[in-house]
Amino acid sequence: AVFFPTAALLMVVAPEFISFLFTPRYLSAVPIFRINLILLPFNAFTLDALIRSYAQLRFLVVRVRVILFVLLCVALWRGIALYGAVGAISAVVVFSLLERGIIGTVAGRAAGVSRKDASLLTDVAKIAAAAGAAAVVTGLLKGWLRAWKPFPVLALCGAVYGSVYAGAAFALRIATPDEWDTARRSIASALAAAGIRRRPSI
Repeated sequence: AVFFPTAALLMVVAPEFISFLFTPRYLSAVPIFRINLILLPFNAFTLDALIRSYAQLRFLVVRVRVILFVLLCVALWRGIALYGAVGAISAVVVFSLLERGIIGTVAGRAAGVSRKDASLLTDVAKIAAAAGAAAVVTGLLKGWLRAWKPFPVLALCGAVYGSVYAGAAFALRIATPDEWDTARRSIASALAAAGIRRRPSI
């Protein structure tokens, strides 16, 4: 529930984010930053533990990575020659996704994963939908803030994005009752640490 919303928000506010951190001189890096963000949501899917569980997969993974590395070198050479830094990061992203797709497919077959298990990704789809909806609303809002400085834009867009995402997550029932209880306890603990106490209900 972190990677998808973070990537979506940074996609929207990338120019302001880069400008705030590195000054407007580095705005030309925005396309590179956005392309690199494509990989962020896929960090939610970890395959290392699954690969280590099946000894027969280790050598296969090594072969796949060696082959893709050689192809990546060729793609980098052509990508840089044709499109510069954008071509380089595009090649890295494409081959990273290709590697994860191949290894994920092989590891899934070894673990007995089938199409029937696709329902397990329902919550992931809900998170992506909530992040997308919040990004659309935030993008529309940002269109009215073009004359603003980067930090106020980041602050306001972050607040709006967080509110819309939380509302969408609640409407889609992404969080379980136990997760809501954990969140309430965390908020109560934070408020108590800050010296803020809830008024007792009458």
